[in-house]
Amino acid sequence: MLAIVNLTKQARELYQAVLREASSAEHETQVVHLSTKMCPTHRKRVLDEVRAELARHREEPEKRLICISTQLIEAGVDVSFPVVYRALAGFSSIAQAAGRRNRHGDGTQGLVRIVEFADEGLLHLEDIREGKKIARILLHKNEADAILLLEVMKEYFLKFYQGRMPRELRYPLDKRYILFDLLSANGAGQQVREERGEPVFLFMQAFRDAGRAFEVVDSYTESVLVPYAAGKDLVAAFDKKAVDKKLFYQAARRAQQYMVNLFRHEMETLEAQGAVRQTESGVFVLHEPYYREDFGVQLEQETT
Repeated sequence: MLAIVNLTKQARELYQAVLREASSAEHETQVVHLSTKMCPTHRKRVLDEVRAELARHREEPEKRLICISTQLIEAGVDVSFPVVYRALAGFSSIAQAAGRRNRHGDGTQGLVRIVEFADEGLLHLEDIREGKKIARILLHKNEADAILLLEVMKEYFLKFYQGRMPRELRYPLDKRYILFDLLSANGAGQQVREERGEPVFLFMQAFRDAGRAFEVVDSYTESVLVPYAAGKDLVAAFDKKAVDKKLFYQAARRAQQYMVNLFRHEMETLEAQGAVRQTESGVFVLHEPYYREDFGVQLEQETT
C-alpha cells in the first residue's frame, strides 16, 4: 500500500511509527519513505526498489510493501499500488493520488482511502489548507466515489477560486502594486511619471520590474549538497575557488542529483547547529550526521 501525506514531518513520523509496527507483523513487511528532503539520486534508488518489490509481490503475495510519501509521488511517478491512503487535501491532489493505484489497468479495481490527520499544521501551506477545507465541505454532500466526476470536480474548483480575492489572483507585490497591473495599464507607473513631470508613454508596461518581482515558486529555498553516495566525493570539487569555469560547471551539473532544496527556516535551524557550511566556491554543503539513509535531511543530528 501507498500512503501520501501533506507534510515532510508527517511522512517521517508516520514512517517511523509504521516501521515499529512492521517489526512485529505476521508477514514480512518492507517499509520505505519518500520526500523532497531526499536528493534526486536517493529518491530514484528508493523508487527502483519500490518497483522491484511491487513486481515481486505479484509472484509472492504474502510479502508486504508499505510506502510513505509526500506529494512528490503524485507528480507523474509511474508506480501502481492496489491500495492508496491519501491525507485529506484538495480534490485535485486526491485525483493525483488515485492515479497511483491500478495505474497500468490490470483489470482489478484499486482502493483509495481518504484520512485526516489530527492537529495538522498547514499554516504556511495556504493552497493545501484551502483545498482541504473545500474538500471536507463537498465530501459531506457527495460520496467519495464521486470525487472524480466532472461536475463534482468543477464545483470544487469554482469554490476554490471564488474564495480568492481578485487582487490575490493577480499576483500582489505589496499593498499598492499588482503584477497584472505592471504588465497592463500600469497606472502606478503613469502616476509616478506625472508627479515627476515626465512624459507618459503610450505603452507603460513595466516589464523589467515585473520580471524582477515574479517567482514561479513563491517561497525562498536554498540548494544544499548532501553527503549521499557520489555527493560525498563532489564536495572536494567546490572546496576551492573555481579557476577552470568549464570544470566547475561540469561538477555543478553532476551535483544537481545530490542537492536538496531547503526552506529559509530549515537553513537557519541547520546553520545554528553548524550543520551546513559554505565552500570557497559558494556551494552549501550538509555535514554527514544530518543526512539519513531512510529519510534524507534531518534538522537535528542523528543520535545513537
